[in-house]
Amino acid sequence: MPTHIGEGNVAIPLYTPPKSFCERLKEFDSALRVRWSDHETRWRVERKITRAQWVNPSTYHESLYEDFVSAREGYVPVLFCEHNQLDDRVFFTLWMGDMWRRGGATRVAEQMEDREAYRAHRKRAGWLEDVYNQAKEHYFTMNSLSPTRTSTDRGFSP
Repeated sequence: MPTHIGEGNVAIPLYTPPKSFCERLKEFDSALRVRWSDHETRWRVERKITRAQWVNPSTYHESLYEDFVSAREGYVPVLFCEHNQLDDRVFFTLWMGDMWRRGGATRVAEQMEDREAYRAHRKRAGWLEDVYNQAKEHYFTMNSLSPTRTSTDRGFSP
């Protein structure tokens, strides 16, 4: 792993985020932090959770080491970024995913249910329109006179 050992044999990540980015991130949401993951070779934007609990290390596999580190420190991952992506894209993604901006979790759930009901309604309306058009076409076909058909062919008797 590309980790450097600093004073007191403490592991130091390969990269540190730009100070200006960290300041903007704190202005956006004071519960957010960004740190480099040497294990995953990417940035992790993480959010402080309010009710941290003791974390059992045996529940995490080696592939989830960074999640263990976050949980141990009372954070949960929010966003992952490549090395050169600490810019406005992070803030836009965070802003788009912010449920409080959209009225909270209950409001977002209501919006999703409304959209799902609307799609189901539109799908049924489209199906009904297709059935109506097919029925209309059959009606005109069955009720049109052609040179080869007469009224007696349709069950009418003089």
